[in-house]
Amino acid sequence: MLHCEADIHGTTYNIMTLQGVWAPNEKETENQKKMAGILSSYVTNKPRTILSGDFNVNPYTHTITTLDGILDNVFKSDSRKTSFNLKHKDLIKSPGYAEGIVDFIFTSRDIPHICHYTSDVDVSDHLAQTFYFST
Repeated sequence: MLHCEADIHGTTYNIMTLQGVWAPNEKETENQKKMAGILSSYVTNKPRTILSGDFNVNPYTHTITTLDGILDNVFKSDSRKTSFNLKHKDLIKSPGYAEGIVDFIFTSRDIPHICHYTSDVDVSDHLAQTFYFST
């Protein structure tokens, strides 16, 4: 995980990104569950926190539900079907990518959300996520 403290208009924000523990299938592993504990301990009670990245787990796992209890999941009520750029995926060989969501943005509850979206700009095998907030 990378953690940057950024000064925005005289206020410090904790901006974090990560590449989560990978697993060979959709079943959450013990290492991924351990990741949930490490992340939750790290972000608990940190003001003005934004945590984003490829968590390598789906929305209904222990990892994501644990973080949901501490932070706001920006895309939680969104209707997105996948967080993968399907131009880079073989859906015949691996059809799960069409409905796979592993990329998330979480914020502490003291960050006012304005809007969020995913973009199909072709820069990665994942869709770009964007989140706007007010300071």
